[in-house]
Order: sequence, then structure tokens, then C-alpha cells
Amino acid sequence: MKNILIKITFIVLSLSMYYEALSDSKTINGNLFTTTTTVVTTAALTVRDCDGNVIRTIPATSDSYTKQSAIPSSGQTIRYMVYRKDPSGNTYLYQDNVSINSIGYSVTDGSYSYTLNNALLVNSRYNYLVRVYFSTDSYATMLEEQEFSISSASAIMPVGTVVSYVGNSGNVSTLEGGGWFKCDGRAVSSLTLNLTADERTALVNVVGSNLPDLRGMFLRGLDEARGYDNDAGTRTGGEGTTGVRSYQGCKVENISLTGSTGDGGSHNHGGTTGGASETFADNDRNDLTSGGGSHAATNHFVNHTHTIPTEADHNHSVTISYSAGGGNETRPENTAVYYIIRGR
Repeated sequence: MKNILIKITFIVLSLSMYYEALSDSKTINGNLFTTTTTVVTTAALTVRDCDGNVIRTIPATSDSYTKQSAIPSSGQTIRYMVYRKDPSGNTYLYQDNVSINSIGYSVTDGSYSYTLNNALLVNSRYNYLVRVYFSTDSYATMLEEQEFSISSASAIMPVGTVVSYVGNSGNVSTLEGGGWFKCDGRAVSSLTLNLTADERTALVNVVGSNLPDLRGMFLRGLDEARGYDNDAGTRTGGEGTTGVRSYQGCKVENISLTGSTGDGGSHNHGGTTGGASETFADNDRNDLTSGGGSHAATNHFVNHTHTIPTEADHNHSVTISYSAGGGNETRPENTAVYYIIRGR
């Protein structure tokens, strides 16, 4: 007796799962085949001698023959039923009915590519399901069910998340296998060992062509016109120049310092005063004897004083010191960490 089992299988060679940050679409790639499996079963056979005695029994056999062929491109309609997985179960969202000829289907190898794109297919922390049918069989046979995510929100941390890590340097390198990378400015295109081409593209869409370089840096929340970053206009190099990932150089806020001395700066200058010698000629004093005559000059001492002000304009040097000591930068107390970024 021959039993023939015909099985229709939809084979999808799916891409590695990755999170397509800020996307509202999902491209499904694979190969579409009809697989026919024939099972041939032979009943057990009893061997007897001439007297009718059982000599041996040949056991039953079962052989399978599989034939795989591409589905003919005869305008067959493929139906994609899309659901969201949430606490209430699989919530139906929408369906797409498309011709097999519109999904890049190849009659040679059965390969195809179709992009799910609908307003209901939005970023969500929940995964999605797509179930594939032939539209003509009234959902009798589901060809395939595939679960996927289109949003980084479904991950514990979205792609592009930066966290601090205090593990030793040797531990940091092992994290790359899990999709975490040091924020050292490397080109995303160089991360070929641990990220697929699609994962690298998704990361570039989030952070740009290079990982952020946060070595030696402090992080600051983007001001977004709140008014706390008073020099926001000096930022450079980020999204929209002054946006996320932008850089701002170090500054010390302007400080006005005032110093003073005692009132008026009162002080005394020491000094001595005394008599001064002055010489007058007699003829300068109109003290000539009659008949005229010449007299030698005579010294006369006249007592007088010199006044020295007790106050005068002057400068004082004022020294201002900081008890914690100076340095080459302005900084708070800090501990060094690695900044690492989620790459997939």
C-alpha cells in the first residue's frame, strides 16, 4: 500500500534579527518553493519453505522521495497577515494581498523580497508576526509564520544607548561579541567582525558614520532651548550642528573679584626737619654805609619747616589663593569609566 504525503512548505532564509531603529517597515527575504514528498511503504514479507514453515520475515520498508520546484509565476496572489504580539495575544493589524510577480520572485531559484509597510506597523516594544497564505485557499494552509521587530524600543536598551562600564580593559573587548562597543570614534564600517552589513547600516542611521568619541569627556543633557546651556550656540559637530553628539569646549564662567585696604590707606612717612643756611649779600639788604663801600657777604640762619603729607596715593598688591590648589583644568571630583554604546 502506498501512502502519498504532499506537503507545501514555505522556506524563508531570513536575515539575522536586528533592530531597525525609527523605522515603520520590515523587509522579508527568502525563497518560495512547493515541496512534494512521496512516501513509499512496503509491507512485511514472510518467507516459507516447501512445507510451509516460516523461514524468515522481511520487515516492512518505507522510503521517501522529495521533489522541490519553484511556484509558477502565474499571477498567484500571496496574502500577508500582520499581527502584533502584546499581553492580549496576537492582535490582528492588517493584511497585504500582492501578486507573486510584484515581490521580485525568481522562477529560477524561488527567491523573493517583500517589504511590509503600513501606518499600523509602528515602533513598539512588542514584536510582530507575519503569517503567509495563498489568498485562494481561504486561510486553510499557512505557509509560514515569522516573528520580527522593527523597533529598537523592543530591546532592553535601544541601539545607540550609551552606558558607563567599570570593567577592566580586557573585559571591554569581550563585550563586542554581544554588540557593545567602546565609544572611541571608530568608523562603523570597520565593525565587520561583530555586526552584519544590515546591522551596520542600522547603526549608521542612528549615530552617523562613526561611533561617538567620548574618551576623556563628560556627558551633558541636550538643552533643547531650555536655557541652561548658555553657550549652546558654540556647540559643533552634532546632529544639526548643535544637536545630540555635538561638542563644546571647556570654559570657566566669568568671575569678578574685589579687593580693598584700610580706609584711605592711612600711613606715615618718617623724616626730619632743621635749620637751613641762606646767604645774603649786604648790598642786597640796602644796608650800605655812607660813601658807599663794599662788605663781604654774611651768612644768616633762618629757622623754618618743611611739611610732608601724611597721606599719599599709592598701590597695594593683593594675593588671592585657592586652598585646594590650581591645576590645568576646571573639573569636579570624578572616577574614570569606559563609555560603551549598544550597536545592535
